[in-house]
Amino acid sequence: MILLSGAVSAVSLASESTAETDALAQRVRSILSNRCFACHGPDAEERQGGFRLDQRDSFLSEADSGMVPVVAGEPDGSELLRRMTTDDEGERMPPEDFGGSLTEDEIALVRQWISRGAALPQHWAFVSPRRPAFPPAESLIVNAEATSAQVGDWHQHPIDRLVLARLAERGLQPSRQASRAELIRRLSLDLTGLPPEPAEVRRFQQDPS
Repeated sequence: MILLSGAVSAVSLASESTAETDALAQRVRSILSNRCFACHGPDAEERQGGFRLDQRDSFLSEADSGMVPVVAGEPDGSELLRRMTTDDEGERMPPEDFGGSLTEDEIALVRQWISRGAALPQHWAFVSPRRPAFPPAESLIVNAEATSAQVGDWHQHPIDRLVLARLAERGLQPSRQASRAELIRRLSLDLTGLPPEPAEVRRFQQDPS
């Protein structure tokens, strides 16, 4: 049980690390899109410097200047970060015409992104959806055994396993299943902002579908 729990915890930590890296990359991509793509983006006619910041292979390669815009894992060796932080107004990017210098927080994010390898995930719209791997029910029972008198009967749908896995990681116990009266009250409040009429509650409680 200890080995299984450790293995699941390691997978969980890896997943969280990947999620954090992806979230950081998306934030940096937003910064680059808003501030840098006008000169280093997909528009070939407006592109400067011979490199694109929307394509990883491009910004990891030598630009027209002979410098490499981004050296993955080495922020201090990356021309992109040097140009963002230089005191030389003639070299500092983005130029004033495009909003001027990035904020300290934005620069810190870019530095952290380069340090982590400068990943640039595809936009979600271009990524084919894939069904995730669902944790086996048996492993969830093992990992949540200290808090799970209800675990065996709680999950009735594969998605419940994902929820239960996260609850188990945090030592939380699943809530009891809501009654039909509670369900229709939640639905009514979400849709209309008002509680359901008593007759609606009765109809819902009597309808097994």
